[in-house]
Amino acid sequence: MEVERDARIANALKIRLKIIVQEMETCERLSRQAYEFADRMLDEFDELAETRYLLTRGLWKVQARLSQAAFAPQNRDEVAA
Repeated sequence: MEVERDARIANALKIRLKIIVQEMETCERLSRQAYEFADRMLDEFDELAETRYLLTRGLWKVQARLSQAAFAPQNRDEVAA
């Protein structure tokens, strides 16, 4: 009787351990996917920041030229129109 009981307990413990191992593997996989996703988001952020920088720099250059043109005596009438 006691041997059968111990065998059932051992079997139940093995099943529980198997479930825990599966859960640990799932956690590890999800964690890896989350890090990969975060890495892709950081890459996207860097690309957006670079594009924003280039566009801002271009805007400043155009605004500087417009400002110079507005104060140039021969072009004041053209810019105002």
